[in-house]
Amino acid sequence: MNIFQFAFRNVFRNTRRSLITLLAIAVGFMAINVFGGYVALIFDAMGDAAIYGESLGHLTIFKKGFLVEGKIDPEKYMITAEEMQAITALVAKNPAVTKVIPKMSVSGLISNGSSSTIFIADGIHPDDKTFLDHGSSYDSEYDGEGTPITTQTPTGVQLGSDLAKMLNLNVGDTLPVMANTLAGQMNALDVDVVGIYNTGSDATNDKYLLMPLELAQSLYDTTSVDRVSLALSKTEETEAVRKWLVEQLPSIGFNAEVKTWNELSLFYTQVRDMFSVIFLFIFCIVLIIVVTSVVNTMSMSVVERTQEIGTLRALGLKRRDVLRIFGAEGFVIGLIGTIAGLAGTLLIIWLFETVDVTYIPPGSTEPVPMLVGFVPSMLAISGLFLAFLSWGAAIFPSFKASRLRIVDAFGHV
Repeated sequence: MNIFQFAFRNVFRNTRRSLITLLAIAVGFMAINVFGGYVALIFDAMGDAAIYGESLGHLTIFKKGFLVEGKIDPEKYMITAEEMQAITALVAKNPAVTKVIPKMSVSGLISNGSSSTIFIADGIHPDDKTFLDHGSSYDSEYDGEGTPITTQTPTGVQLGSDLAKMLNLNVGDTLPVMANTLAGQMNALDVDVVGIYNTGSDATNDKYLLMPLELAQSLYDTTSVDRVSLALSKTEETEAVRKWLVEQLPSIGFNAEVKTWNELSLFYTQVRDMFSVIFLFIFCIVLIIVVTSVVNTMSMSVVERTQEIGTLRALGLKRRDVLRIFGAEGFVIGLIGTIAGLAGTLLIIWLFETVDVTYIPPGSTEPVPMLVGFVPSMLAISGLFLAFLSWGAAIFPSFKASRLRIVDAFGHV
């Protein structure tokens, strides 16, 4: 008889005890994969939101020193029009780059005539913004009032909804914005409110503007930009393209820093680290539950079957064969438990896709659907891990029994 057939029959000699152990393994498998699938979807969605929704792109090129000293002396670290042309010509040689997106951040005061408040703004060409919103698997439809910025509205801006509410502004209003130019002179421009939308973040919704790049440059009285973002055909190519840029940018005389999207998205990094710690905590709990359950079940089985072990040894079975039998039983318990857990995991995934469950994440103002992702690699790895963990846990209690003398095994009560 095949050792696994033999093990399968032995597993259900005490059905109640085996079912409790199987349930512990199945629930542990489900806990790992349901939470892991949820986290995987969260990471994917947050990655797309950072790359496309926040307009970070996959990679961003800064002049070296900008991130540290650029706030004190921004003019020194701006990327000039000539440098921008050289960068564009260089990255055009890399087929992984699909879009070159010059951008500029500005800040200043915005007024409705009777009161003023600070604003922060990003300047980006409207066509580049449209590409980021619709040029990938991430497809964001504008759901605010009015319209997004376009090339037909060179002085048009989009406001965060809380900022518009605070200043009592509506679509179609014209108002002044003021800022210091790079030379330190005060500058003011009239802008038209073409759109009011929810930025999705409490931290920016009461102070954020989105404006055409040329308008931002006019406000700072410059033709330069402070960074250049790159969109790639595949996110997986990010590190390879960064390495290529670091090697190639000095050849055009440009001393640069190249940052990836996840390095620039502080929120993504913080959430990823938090979920990683939670996942590790859950995994450790499952590990302890599975090991103690299997060890307890197999220990009781070994005690009950000590005379049987003596009989098998008397018939010529070696000590290592005893270990193989109990190890196979542990493996079968782990395998059946993971199969049951897989069925439960698939059921939960289906339920979340069928039932419309939403929640509002921390720092967000909009509800998002709660879904669990199907991650085949995680299912396979966790299933095999739990099966072999059960095998290892079963070996431990059976080791002592395999060392008993045959006479002592027969006399065991």
